[in-house]
Amino acid sequence: MGKVLTRFFELKDELKIFFIDHNFHLSHYLHNDEFLTRLAYLGDIFSRLNDLNFGLQGLSATVFNVRDKIEAMIKKSKLWEDCMNKNQTEVFPSLHDFLSENHLGVTDSVKRDITMHLSELAAQLRRYFPETDESDSWIRYPFSAVPASLPTSEQESLIEVATSGSLKIEFNQKPLPDFWIGLCTEYPALAKRAVKTLMPFATTYLCESSLSSQL
Repeated sequence: MGKVLTRFFELKDELKIFFIDHNFHLSHYLHNDEFLTRLAYLGDIFSRLNDLNFGLQGLSATVFNVRDKIEAMIKKSKLWEDCMNKNQTEVFPSLHDFLSENHLGVTDSVKRDITMHLSELAAQLRRYFPETDESDSWIRYPFSAVPASLPTSEQESLIEVATSGSLKIEFNQKPLPDFWIGLCTEYPALAKRAVKTLMPFATTYLCESSLSSQL
């Protein structure tokens, strides 16, 4: 969607000329600065969402990758909202360039709609991706503090993992799931707990890519 909106916005001048000879009842919006301001913003924000979507894909994506990128998007949405309230439009390139080239400012109604949209975007992302307590952070990096929530036997195993120089080298060379799967023999209980967290699909990418290959 972001690419479609951005491309449509880029072709606005050509479309104005085209609709001179081809009557279309909505073509007058292409001469409306407020409409074009909204269109430029939509192209920018959907491009950002496209980038987020691509970042969530991949064969080795885990729940931790998804959390990081979603958290970043939520925080950036709040930052962009603050920037818009301060008329700092540089965070949205198409919008900023359009306003600068035409010596325009963001009207109060457009600013209100954009900030509301950004606020709702952050709220919706938080609704689908609730905050976590980081109790499983030892899985993504087992060389820091040992959580007391683990059974004593697993705490002992994690201490052994955390103090192993060879495992730290291996950790830096392997994808996270492969690292823990490789520990299933030596530390079965601890590895099973980690793999159980990593096993669920972080996104629907693998399902969608498998389905696409069959079409």
